[in-house]
Amino acid sequence: MLPRITIVTPSLNQGNYLEETILSVIGQGYPNLEYIIMDGGSTDNSLDIIHKYEGHFAHWESGPDEGQADAINKGFQFSTGAILAWLNSDDMYLPGTLNYIAKHIRNTLDPIIVFGNCRLFNRETKFTSESDVESSHRTLDITLVDYIIQPSCFWTKTVWEMVGPLNIDLVYGLDWDWFIRAKRLGIDFEAVNKLLSLYRLHAKQKSGTDGKVRITELARIYKIYHSDAIAHDYLKLRLNPVVEFIEKIMRRMRVPWRKRIMQSLFLHNLTDEQYDHIILM
Repeated sequence: MLPRITIVTPSLNQGNYLEETILSVIGQGYPNLEYIIMDGGSTDNSLDIIHKYEGHFAHWESGPDEGQADAINKGFQFSTGAILAWLNSDDMYLPGTLNYIAKHIRNTLDPIIVFGNCRLFNRETKFTSESDVESSHRTLDITLVDYIIQPSCFWTKTVWEMVGPLNIDLVYGLDWDWFIRAKRLGIDFEAVNKLLSLYRLHAKQKSGTDGKVRITELARIYKIYHSDAIAHDYLKLRLNPVVEFIEKIMRRMRVPWRKRIMQSLFLHNLTDEQYDHIILM
């Protein structure tokens, strides 16, 4: 029998995208799926969409929460799956993802995090890009570089029990902070060369807004797990308006060239891994 997989979708006023997200989960046709929707009290058409598909949910609720991390944590309190993941309400799974994960994780009692590739896309601009997590996993340190694309990440319930819930004080780096905590506990991370999800880029996307607030929070995570000097250098670099302007130009370049330009123009104490993190952001 295939293991039960629990997927939690946190959502707030994402009616433009929520239905596609839901269909990408229930459309997997996975026979032992436990799907949980945690809505933060949406005032758009989200509840109409949720009611439309509520027969497919093991649990759903709508009401105020303390943010995305809080919604996800509460969702997992209802979970009974052996394999867990969350899928944000503007992302999607590719066909066959859950079957692949179920067959790949042979022993669901093992503390393991499995993550695959993800295709980033912007429907308006026609932009697409694809990650290469196997290469990133070989060369980068997750405690310095957040190279895991969250919607393509799954883990056993044992991991959740060992690491604990997401930090509800974090808005932008909640998944990265959780990965760092898992790594420090010796959890096994396994990258697979398999395209598992679609990551939607759009104007209202959280990771694309409030840039300086997001950068400050990521620097705070650096400070928690590394030295104050690293956090200071990271923050100083990312908040430099000249850097912001150059980065806009360099986004059209291939990653290796972007890295070389950044290293040649700015002298500071950031390591190669931190450069890579800056470029991946």
